Amino acid sequence: MFLALILDTDFFGIEKEIVIYSNILIGLFNLIPIYPLDGGRIIKDFLHIMCGLEKKYRYINIISNASIIILTAFSSIIIMYTKNISILFIIVYLWYLTAKENKLYNQKVRIFEIINDMDLCGKY
Repeated sequence: MFLALILDTDFFGIEKEIVIYSNILIGLFNLIPIYPLDGGRIIKDFLHIMCGLEKKYRYINIISNASIIILTAFSSIIIMYTKNISILFIIVYLWYLTAKENKLYNQKVRIFEIINDMDLCGKY
């Protein structure tokens, strides 16, 4: 595929502009700040540096939930106008990832609470 882009030829009958456009869309999709995606991982690492471990999990959970809600609202409007049902599948998948991460976040919160309780009681 890379050679097809360099040599100015079609790749399996697909124009190179479509290949470039689709790769840019995949890259932008991956930068959405929902945690399992790369954009969420970038924000998570940045928050870890700025806020510490415990706050990092809380903030990334809030950012992921807000992002998926906003994305769902925009996608609903896009689905209404374009009648493209494939967007719905993407949104359902992102909700699944967010719900899975919310469950892990709740487990981490319980672990932090147990650790903090142990520190207050002087038990190790």
